[in-house]
Amino acid sequence: MSTKTKNYQFVKPEENEFYDINIPNANWDIADAKIKSLEDEVTETKKSVSDGKTQIAAAITLKKVSTAATATFAQMAENIKKSFLVPVMQQLQMSLPVRHLQIMMERNIPVR
Repeated sequence: MSTKTKNYQFVKPEENEFYDINIPNANWDIADAKIKSLEDEVTETKKSVSDGKTQIAAAITLKKVSTAATATFAQMAENIKKSFLVPVMQQLQMSLPVRHLQIMMERNIPVR
């Protein structure tokens, strides 16, 4: 009596059984359907990743760090770090002249 494979239930005829073309054909149909299902999942996953990268790139770019949707995840991670540093650096640049003036006044250095 025929047995079936554990995962995909392919029919495995015994050595003493007569050859029936329908058995390998049915096995191929099972394999074909599974391969197609996996192909569809890969395509869907790739699209999801691509769409997600586009959204992440747009969000980073809104933070004033230009980022392409085709950038690697490592590049995006670096740009995310930069996007947090840009406002801090801008704030520091604006406050440095004020702080310099404060130091000069505290030390009685003439301001020219």
